[in-house]
Amino acid sequence: MLRGVVLGAIGLEALYLVGANGLFATKKLESWISNDYGTFQLRYERLWTWVPGRYHVRGLTLQSAGQGVQWILGIDQASFTTNPLTLVRHHFDVSRVDASGVVFRLRTTLPPGEPAGPELAEFPPVPDFPTMLPVPEEPPTPVDDLWTVAIRHIDAHAKELWFQQFRHAGDVRAQGQFMLTPGLFFSVGPASLEFLSGQVTAGPRVVASSLTGWVKASIEPTSIIDPGRQSVFPEVDGLVALDAQLPGVEAWQSFLPAGVKLADGSGQVVVRASLARGLLQGGSRASYETERLTVHTGETTVVGEVKGEWAVRDGSESSHIKLDVPTASMTRRGYKGAGSPRLSALHGDVLTGPLDTAGRWEFRRAHASVGAFEAPDVRYFNTDELTGTGFVFEQGVARAHGSATIEAPDITSADVKLTVESLTARHKGDQGHAEVAFFAHLPPSSLAKGLTIGEARLDLRDVFARAQGKEIKQWWTRIDVGNAKVTLTPELGVRGPVTVQAKDASPALAFALDPGGIEGLLRDHLNTKELKVQATVATVPGGLDLRLPAAEGG
Repeated sequence: MLRGVVLGAIGLEALYLVGANGLFATKKLESWISNDYGTFQLRYERLWTWVPGRYHVRGLTLQSAGQGVQWILGIDQASFTTNPLTLVRHHFDVSRVDASGVVFRLRTTLPPGEPAGPELAEFPPVPDFPTMLPVPEEPPTPVDDLWTVAIRHIDAHAKELWFQQFRHAGDVRAQGQFMLTPGLFFSVGPASLEFLSGQVTAGPRVVASSLTGWVKASIEPTSIIDPGRQSVFPEVDGLVALDAQLPGVEAWQSFLPAGVKLADGSGQVVVRASLARGLLQGGSRASYETERLTVHTGETTVVGEVKGEWAVRDGSESSHIKLDVPTASMTRRGYKGAGSPRLSALHGDVLTGPLDTAGRWEFRRAHASVGAFEAPDVRYFNTDELTGTGFVFEQGVARAHGSATIEAPDITSADVKLTVESLTARHKGDQGHAEVAFFAHLPPSSLAKGLTIGEARLDLRDVFARAQGKEIKQWWTRIDVGNAKVTLTPELGVRGPVTVQAKDASPALAFALDPGGIEGLLRDHLNTKELKVQATVATVPGGLDLRLPAAEGG
């Protein structure tokens, strides 16, 4: 009896081995699971089994296309446990998978008519699908004919993860579960990715020379065919803890405006974040520090130390972005003067509303300040555009500091102070020298309605000027502006009270007026020394509207 049972079991096992492995060898399973439209495909090099319910595969490939996304999953070797009877219901239900040599690649397709950018060449290849072209619409598939893949537990080591142009090559451990019905819905998690080693590249450029940490996430069952859906992020909950070492920032060049180039920038990036229903939560933060970042724009190059931080404040969903530049220097192509400008204590911060991983955010406030700016030689500012007008700086040391704030929707305020010591300049055949001091205070006002100059002053001391054969020596003047309005559209305009004080107004009149006309009359009949004039000035088409309600002295 026992012998018969054993022989029967052996016979059934032999029948199972021959039948199952014979079926797998014919590759019928590939065409059975792959759909007729080529948008979901399964391939494998070898699939075999020794025990019912436990299977082994080598060279497995799954790939899918639809809804503007193409992806491919490759596995060198894997063992999995499943109930083969679920296949009858078009259900591939796996209770456990152990895999190694996993490769996952994902790329988006181009909308019809959109030109391909240079980064397209760095996107991952997905064989058998048109390279970044919209996949033709397929006929609707009856729900009963769709396959559902459910992985209840996976423990795999990936050697490559490639999303768009960013590719991670190294050891990543993936654990968790997911469910997918291609073209219909999917869900993930709880699942985790642990980055054990490796680097991130974008084409030939290294983005991160090392990346360690982990990502834990879950995505609620999400419809893929929902026409109103913009992304999957509203269903994402997760935690992120990543540390990356950047060898430089050149890899981020494709995300910058034309004309701006980055160099250097090696440093540390730290990310700690939590998500709930796609929204970043309080305590989430990211930081970046580098001892040297180089920014090229036009003829100007700025080099400095940079510290940046982004954080979601505890107890709120508002995001705060801070940027600090302790020191920075500026150079300009072709400049060979005594010294280049330097900045110190440059600070900027931006406050936004809730920020989600789809990149949606609401601007609230931005603030920037410069603790100190010094140009030891103002000849640095002799650009081709300036010298082309005939105006040239010859000597001077400029110093400045200030701040500006913009609050939603367009409320702007600013404070600035500027001094120039021993300024010497010429315009064509004319030459001048002065000690210059300027400050301005702009209280909060609307850009749309026009900026308000609450208070501004220009001081010119020890003025010497030579023009048209005339000279001014040891002259001074002070110009005060208070409560003036500056409009930016449809054209630049100024309206407001102006107070002018001068040691002697006649030299200025001598330059401004016909020597044989009004200036001669003023010289003969008017004493202009220590003149103080108050006026209301407004720009009008073709010139200025100048009104003098008061004059003192002279």
